[in-house]
Amino acid sequence: MGNDDYRADLDTVNITSIMQKNKIDYISASNMYYDGIASGTYNRANTFKQNVSLDDVKKQYTQV
Repeated sequence: MGNDDYRADLDTVNITSIMQKNKIDYISASNMYYDGIASGTYNRANTFKQNVSLDDVKKQYTQV
């Protein structure tokens, strides 16, 4: 998996979480997220870890 795939996977989960938590549309959530990435407010990996539990990852891994 390349860097772009890694980022896309994390970004998808993180943006979806922002949409659900803030009840906003995709464009607004994307803007908020990428502004946060640019300013250092968000870190892709740390934000992903806040949105997805280790148990969820283990479940997905065992299904593959």
